Order: sequence, then C-alpha cells, then structure tokens
Amino acid sequence: MGGTDMVGSKFYRYADFLLLEQVDVLGAKNPLTALVVNLTGVDPDDAFSVVPYEKGSAFLWYLEDTVGGPGGTTVLACMKHLFKKMVFFIILQPNSSHS
Repeated sequence: MGGTDMVGSKFYRYADFLLLEQVDVLGAKNPLTALVVNLTGVDPDDAFSVVPYEKGSAFLWYLEDTVGGPGGTTVLACMKHLFKKMVFFIILQPNSSHS
C-alpha cells in the first residue's frame, strides 16, 4: 500500500480479516453480505454485521491508496468537503419511499 503507514497497514489487514471471517460465517451468497443491504421484510437487528462497514472501510482505504496523495490528503480533503456540503442533508436509500 503506497500511501498508508505501518499502523494503517496493520489496521487494514485486521479489517480485511474481520470482513472475510464474517462473510465465511454468513456465507458468500448471503444477501446480508452486500455493501447495500436490502432490509425489506428483515428485522435490522437480525441483519447487523460488520460486512457493510468493513466493505466501506476497504473502499476508503483503496481510494486513499490509489489517489490519496501524500498521507491521504487528497481523499481526506474531499471527504471533509463532502461532509461540510452535506451536513444538514438526509441521505436516503435509492428504494426509500420517503421524500
């Protein structure tokens, strides 16, 4: 990993281990292993797992490593801008019935 430091690299490997372990437990074809989980008719408490979080984390690590610039500053600056821009907005799932 080009832009990550040793601590980040160890964290990334541990997060990858957690993701693979959870997918093994649930099964690779289980719909609850998707990054965006469809909870229609599913109790969210029953659907909770580390999979969506670890997949999202892995994607952010990938972005940082690929386009992150020195110390991940490019991705960090982009994320800060996005958070400032979206601070008072509600983000809904594409299939949400709310408007």
